[in-house]
Amino acid sequence: MAMIKKLVNKESQLVHKVENYEYRLNVLDKLPELKQESLDRRLNSKLNDKKFLSSRKLINLEKDSVPSEQLFEMVSKDKYEKLEKKNNLMYRAFRQKVYKEENILDKDYKVVKEVSVDGKKKIDDYKKQLAKELKEKYEAERKAYLSANTHKTAEYLAGAKKIYEEALAIEEKKLSLSQENLKNKYDQILKNYTKRQEDKKLSLQKKYTVAKEQLKKVVAATEKDTSAFTLPEDVILRLDNLSMHFGGLKAVDELSFDVKKGEIFGLIGPNGAGKTTVFNCITQFYKPTSGKVWYKNREGQTILLNDYKVHDVIKTGIVRTFQNVELIVEVSVLENLLIAAHTQYKTTYFAHMINSKFLNQEEAILTKKADKVLEYLDLLQYRDVPPVGLPYGILKRIELARTLMANANLIILDEPAAGLNDNETIQLASTIRKIAKDLGATIFLVEHDMGLVMDICDHICAISFGKKLAYGTPTEIQKDKVVQEAYLGSEVE
Repeated sequence: MAMIKKLVNKESQLVHKVENYEYRLNVLDKLPELKQESLDRRLNSKLNDKKFLSSRKLINLEKDSVPSEQLFEMVSKDKYEKLEKKNNLMYRAFRQKVYKEENILDKDYKVVKEVSVDGKKKIDDYKKQLAKELKEKYEAERKAYLSANTHKTAEYLAGAKKIYEEALAIEEKKLSLSQENLKNKYDQILKNYTKRQEDKKLSLQKKYTVAKEQLKKVVAATEKDTSAFTLPEDVILRLDNLSMHFGGLKAVDELSFDVKKGEIFGLIGPNGAGKTTVFNCITQFYKPTSGKVWYKNREGQTILLNDYKVHDVIKTGIVRTFQNVELIVEVSVLENLLIAAHTQYKTTYFAHMINSKFLNQEEAILTKKADKVLEYLDLLQYRDVPPVGLPYGILKRIELARTLMANANLIILDEPAAGLNDNETIQLASTIRKIAKDLGATIFLVEHDMGLVMDICDHICAISFGKKLAYGTPTEIQKDKVVQEAYLGSEVE
């Protein structure tokens, strides 16, 4: 027994070491891409600064090459647009004043009867006066400007334009050269950086290989000494005589079934049948009264979930949603996804306190991953807004996005279609199929919407009062008389 315990402890240490190496190798893989994005931002920033300085140098030459009439219109456009807006406000204020004088406004300042002929004339005259004053101001300024620039003859403009074009060509050449030099500089920085990461990876890969070989030997020795149970190749989850009692109430009663790897599996039953209790037993939110829950993790190892604490189950690749949306409304959708990836953070509490370089790298990698998940589920437009107030169908999709952030191997969905309308349910069905197909994840769902269940599930288990009624394909379940009786409440002929 002492030997077995020693082997199990050693296996646990090696698993932790292998996972840590895998994580660090994954980070090293992504760092060059993050570095390139950072260098691209710096390059664009420097080029924009140079373009701005270059345009400042050329602006007077450009103005000198433009005819006086055209230049006046260009430089005065914004000014006179603002003056027109000001005139409009003055006109509206004057019109309101006339309405008040004629007492034709109610308590909400709405016009309740026609303005008098005199009042209408006063308003129109004032509007014409404002327009006339503005036009006179414009013409006076235009005349003064043209008088001050009589030197701009056709010959002068041709010469000025030539000087401007020559200066522009020189500045464009300088910008092009600067861009090329900066790009070469940053390409070299990226090359050197990538080389350093590759050297680190090579060194780390050797340690990873050694640790993995050691783990393989220890696992083999542990299985030999403990006669460990192994699930069949195509099975990812097995419930073996699972029971959950609450005092004298048997919520789940010796329930057994298999969930196959990569399938969409449905658990159905009338209200109070024990479906959510089954989920809570799988995720160890409830510790089963008896029976076993076997699960094959990402590494292909069969583990007994009964031995795991509830907060450690997510580390095995099992992720679940709840009947009610459990999003954090005080933070953005992106931050909700980053919180869902909490088990993937390897930095220590101290690293978070000092905002270490490795923490920033880790956050950049997970943020990039979150953006890809949001794009995959067509949620990118909600990235930076809090989930409060968003449509319920969107909130359900965000819940799904959080499961994908956790590197789910088995996704457990509790009433995913609850509260959705028909169109949202159809979209949900499409999304669930897409996740199962694209990501190779196994989907295990409890759902009351029989249309959804029969449409997307490969196999279904029907239960009632915690006991299994039937197991099979959707067609087999639909035809099963025991299932029909449980749902309809009487025997079906």
